[in-house]
Amino acid sequence: MTRSIPILPVCSMNLIAYNIRKKDKKIAVILDARREKFYYSLYKRTSYGLHVVRKATLLKPDELLEQLKGTMPCGITGDALRKHRGLFQSIMGNEDCFYPETKWHVNAESFLPYLQETKKKKTITARKLVPSYLRETEAEEKFVG
Repeated sequence: MTRSIPILPVCSMNLIAYNIRKKDKKIAVILDARREKFYYSLYKRTSYGLHVVRKATLLKPDELLEQLKGTMPCGITGDALRKHRGLFQSIMGNEDCFYPETKWHVNAESFLPYLQETKKKKTITARKLVPSYLRETEAEEKFVG
């Protein structure tokens, strides 16, 4: 039996983007999804808050590079920079577009202001919570039915 405690569903990529405070700039959040794929989402911060331009999606490297070409200029944050910075540099050109590692992860500094800004969003109960997975597990990918 579950309690009826209200839950605010939050995409972790939204919280990572919320780390970036620069207004009127596009923010690409790119996470290493392993198996030669990336999680990617795009945001724009304005004086009215953080806006989702492209919801989180799973992309292959060539698809991601095409997306980035179409969104320049933008800043990039996310743990994919650790192993794949060179890949993104080939498109972006300079280091100024990469945010420091302290901005790559969810932290309390961004979480609390995000909650204040999104307090009008609808909450749900645990019973209605459905996780959003962007990809199948490795076993599901390899399963031949």
